Amino acid sequence: MKANTYNDGSVSVIIPLYNHERYVGHALESVFAQSAQPLEIIVVDDGSCDGSVP
Repeated sequence: MKANTYNDGSVSVIIPLYNHERYVGHALESVFAQSAQPLEIIVVDDGSCDGSVP
């Protein structure tokens, strides 16, 4: 069985997040500043307690 592949340059961005409220905005700005826009952005939080996730 052949795996699905994308040849259109699409990328997915995964941002791990744990108690980094002050950095997540900058990380997202950096993603949007790239020449190719991502197909999706996934922010994964692992139980932050600093307000990272509203």
